Amino acid sequence: MPEAVNLLDTSNDAQVKRTAEAVRVHQPTTHELRDVWNVMHGAGRVYTLRHQYGWDIRTVPTISVDAQGRTHKGVARYVLVKEGVSV
Repeated sequence: MPEAVNLLDTSNDAQVKRTAEAVRVHQPTTHELRDVWNVMHGAGRVYTLRHQYGWDIRTVPTISVDAQGRTHKGVARYVLVKEGVSV
């Protein structure tokens, strides 16, 4: 994660910015957005990037292990295809 990312700001705007950064540098899952990037509703922030900023982000179902070690099937992995308007 880039050092300039502020994980303490829990506003929607900050979470959208962190989600944008996450999909730029990685293909994060819902669990990673929550546990690493402090984005509590990843799907909502991806929706904002798609519909308000024109980003092309694909959702790919995957198997993911949560912070407690439990395996989940069908967890979203977000794949950036093309950036839209700068966030």
